[in-house]
Amino acid sequence: MIAYIIDYKKSIIYKRLLLVYEQMHYIV
Repeated sequence: MIAYIIDYKKSIIYKRLLLVYEQMHYIV
């Protein structure tokens, strides 16, 4: 159960990083 929560948090961080990465591409 704990590992599942950690994976869930990692996925949220990963998606947020992807959004930032895409926005940087639009700016550049």
